[in-house]
Amino acid sequence: MTTQRPTRPAPRRRIGLPALVLCALAVGALAVVGLGAVSMHARVSAQAPTPGLDDVTDDAVAGHRFSLLDFEFGAVFSHWLGDLGAVLSGRHEDGPAADALVQRYFDLRADLAEARAAGRSDAVIARLEAERAAIENRVERILEHRVGEELRRSGFARPLPLFGDQALLWPPVDVELTRPPRVLTVSPRDEIRIARSVLLDPELPLPEMMRVEAAVEADGRWSALVQGIGGLGSYPAIVHDARSYAATVNTIAHEWTHNYLFFYPLGFHFFDSRELRTMNETVANMVGDEIAEALQRAHPAVQPRGSPAADRTESDAALAQLRLDVDTLLAAGRIEDAEALMEAARLQLAELGRNFRRINQAFFAARGVYADTAASSSPIGALLLALRGEADSLAAFIAIVREFDSLAELEAAVRG
Repeated sequence: MTTQRPTRPAPRRRIGLPALVLCALAVGALAVVGLGAVSMHARVSAQAPTPGLDDVTDDAVAGHRFSLLDFEFGAVFSHWLGDLGAVLSGRHEDGPAADALVQRYFDLRADLAEARAAGRSDAVIARLEAERAAIENRVERILEHRVGEELRRSGFARPLPLFGDQALLWPPVDVELTRPPRVLTVSPRDEIRIARSVLLDPELPLPEMMRVEAAVEADGRWSALVQGIGGLGSYPAIVHDARSYAATVNTIAHEWTHNYLFFYPLGFHFFDSRELRTMNETVANMVGDEIAEALQRAHPAVQPRGSPAADRTESDAALAQLRLDVDTLLAAGRIEDAEALMEAARLQLAELGRNFRRINQAFFAARGVYADTAASSSPIGALLLALRGEADSLAAFIAIVREFDSLAELEAAVRG
């Protein structure tokens, strides 16, 4: 007769002092990041008063504003406490199983788009949405981990002063895959400039978007546009849940860059001038592009279904030329001619597969802060690309530009 030895209980996982200190720091510091994000976006609403615009805008968007404060408080429970649990456990999903889960999530995105386009039943769409919702939190954690690891490999993590073997990526990558708010952008009609921007309800229907625009434009001085965005640099970052895999990881890295730069002069002075805003957005675009490309190489097994990216060479060239022509017409005081040209170009771009609901001064004001894109006529993109070409690494480039608080500093750095 075999005597069965009693089973010893598995030893409890012991959490070392460094991990506890890290967690304590993280809980307090993440709150600071969240409050910083709220403060930062509150400054958008606290732009310099513009006589004749502020009251009109406030009346037009009444009842439709997006509350970043409500979002941040909700994130404390839905994200930060969950992230703390992940830190304590030291576990994360990775490998082929994680690849398969990420691929399934983005395949479901394609399935939903196809089902809606085909007019499938509400029951079919609800089933697809439920399956995607069931795995969304896990996919968020996987993408956070992978983007964070790529940022570490790129040199952004730094050792803690008291724990030399503990390297910290600050702030940690944290993302919520959901519908970002819409944004109302207002520009003067006689120049391309952001005069006002307001975060709006992500579910705002098209007729109401058009009503808001018409109300702002009623006195003939302003150009307005309500449109969706791909993400928002809150904390956790809001990233659109209907984007492709490549666009999603790009946007996660882009919005993380905004959170990172907040702790340095470049990000802290984001709203001080049009040039600084453009520098911030363009730097974030550059980081997003490089990290997304690196992730595609690191995880080639993730190839979700979807339409191949269209060749935008011709339409980008047309959009870039349109921006230059519009700038010239507005500088000559030919406002109506510029607006007629933009509408004609919008129709031509639609024939090239680029569909925009409206192209007006507000359209270019919103997109023009991304100086590495066709919609911008700013020289800042070329300056930043030149500086990136001289830097040994992405982290080395960011270590330089994060200290800038003026365009003059960027220009001086490029001159050497």
